[in-house]
Amino acid sequence: MNIRTAASLLVLLLAVGIHRSASAQYEGIPHISDPVHQFLLRQQAAGALDHAFLQHLPLSADEIRGYLDSIDESALTPTDRKLLEQFRGERPLPGVDLAQSLWDQLYRDGIHLISTRGDGYFVSLDPTLYLTAGRVSRPEGDDRHRTTFQNTRGVRASGRIGEHLFFETRLEENQRRDAWPNYQRKTAPRLGGTKFYPESQEYDYWRAMGTVGVQTRFVDIRAGRDRNRWGDGLSSMFLSDYAPEYDQVQIRTTFWRLQYINLYSAWTDYASINRFSDHVLPRKYGALHALAVNLPGRVQLHFYESVTFAPDYEDDRRRGYDLSYLNPIIFYRAVEIDRGSPDSMQLGAGASWVPVPGLKLFAQGLLTEFNLDELLSGDGWFGNKWGVAGGFTYAPPSVSGLLVHFEHARVRPFTYSHRDVETSFVHYNDPLGHPAEQNFYDYTLHTSYQPLERWSGRFTMHYTRRGRNPEGVNEGADPRLSYATRSRSHGHSIGQGIPVREMRVEMHAGYEVLPRLHLEIAARVESINDGESGRIWYVNPFAQLRWGIPFQSLRL
Repeated sequence: MNIRTAASLLVLLLAVGIHRSASAQYEGIPHISDPVHQFLLRQQAAGALDHAFLQHLPLSADEIRGYLDSIDESALTPTDRKLLEQFRGERPLPGVDLAQSLWDQLYRDGIHLISTRGDGYFVSLDPTLYLTAGRVSRPEGDDRHRTTFQNTRGVRASGRIGEHLFFETRLEENQRRDAWPNYQRKTAPRLGGTKFYPESQEYDYWRAMGTVGVQTRFVDIRAGRDRNRWGDGLSSMFLSDYAPEYDQVQIRTTFWRLQYINLYSAWTDYASINRFSDHVLPRKYGALHALAVNLPGRVQLHFYESVTFAPDYEDDRRRGYDLSYLNPIIFYRAVEIDRGSPDSMQLGAGASWVPVPGLKLFAQGLLTEFNLDELLSGDGWFGNKWGVAGGFTYAPPSVSGLLVHFEHARVRPFTYSHRDVETSFVHYNDPLGHPAEQNFYDYTLHTSYQPLERWSGRFTMHYTRRGRNPEGVNEGADPRLSYATRSRSHGHSIGQGIPVREMRVEMHAGYEVLPRLHLEIAARVESINDGESGRIWYVNPFAQLRWGIPFQSLRL
């Protein structure tokens, strides 16, 4: 059964019981970049959500409803008030009247294309579509004017059964041609398992996500496959959403001024892929927890710890998930020492502060190994592995839909690496931490603007100064390499190796024709200036039609 047949059957099944809901609301777990998440982040910076925990995304529909209901709509601009009413389910999304003029059974609840509600249950079905067409211009090469495209079709189903059980599932089929294809065995950046056709330079891949959860007053337990982003930055030092989806169990406990998150995950050990057949991809595992604390004066503190572990492939001493790390309220480092220190540990902390409505300041720091004597010596010991980031979010309450976000990060060489390549902080071939990996200085400027209910735009720029490894020499630039292969033990600094300067610019603007159906114009610019091979760049304008899928960024 292909995806089109499955979608048709689901539509027919749901249409049987379709009827109008008095107050429609979102269900399931929206995408990390979903507009409702962006709205909440903007309202927090504007001072309207003093005690919201928005550092651990994605939120569940229950969490979202609680935060939306706590916003004082009388203090919002007219456009933001309309958006709030839409997210609450009190106002239909833009374009509902047009859709119902075509067929009155569509968008009967004002939000979902198809939905059905009964005694104690709710189920919704929505299509997902992402179609782009563009043309690349670059200075040289046989394909300096090649075409680019993306063809994504899928479905999303979400709902609730009973008072506590919720679910979310998404399935997408994709074909695409990028400006700079970057395929390695079985995978490409951010895509997980992928096929690649060298003749046409096209990717072909599926994307499947699904989560089932149980929500009570204080505890949210989820099991499924999705991404996560932890921290106030768009490119988190702790756990970013750059890598593809992964299997996980998550426990979110929220009470008083505290939120405590446990995440038990299974990642793909790409470094060991050659040890197995083409049909079996090796696993590695992670146990992560984070604590967020609300303090008076719009201050929040965050604490983070993680351990990455894998089977011992040399003598098969350990297989599967290590029970030592399943205790939800234990210090992982102490357990790891008892295990003989075989695994990769990370500690982190962060803080955010809204000094005045409209301005949010934040900072975070990550530590994987540290020796004070070596630090004071100034000899650049490789084992002082750390990263720091900081920035601000500006969202003036009097300007509808405006958000300006800036952040800077720097990460030492070898920070996400480990002695054993199997336990590096990488899933498939993508970093689980900061997208720029390690041995870099990085700057991000992100601006989004929605002056009217149906019009929106966005601009993002990343500038990275990094050092890459010379051929056959490990200068700490690649987290996939064991730090045991380093070129030396002392004399390391950020940016060492061959200097590379990278700039990425993305922008798009568009109009919401039907609920979640956006017609947009967009453009990408990438430039890489390598100290050894020189500069390459391209400009890629394109048009796109996206339905139920947020704008797909190169990094965010």
